Amino acid sequence: MTSHLNYIINQIDTLNQNEKLELFQYLAQQLQVPSAPPNLSDDERLFQYIQNYADQESERSLKDFKGIAPNLIDGQDAQYWVNQQRNEWTDRQVS
Repeated sequence: MTSHLNYIINQIDTLNQNEKLELFQYLAQQLQVPSAPPNLSDDERLFQYIQNYADQESERSLKDFKGIAPNLIDGQDAQYWVNQQRNEWTDRQVS
């Protein structure tokens, strides 16, 4: 941690609870952290997340996932494939 950051943290420690809350709100706004309204369904939260992050560049290209589940293309049941993958990981952890 830099000395400048240490200085800022020490200053924050001197703030009262309300001042820390104001600082937190300010930082959240600066970081553009979206706050989800309460009582949203999972679908509504997902939709809001997609709306909030739709314009951001993804860390991975869809091409990175090529071949990750080739058996599904051949008509294999997705749940069977997931269970098979889990079992393989369990077997690796036990060994």
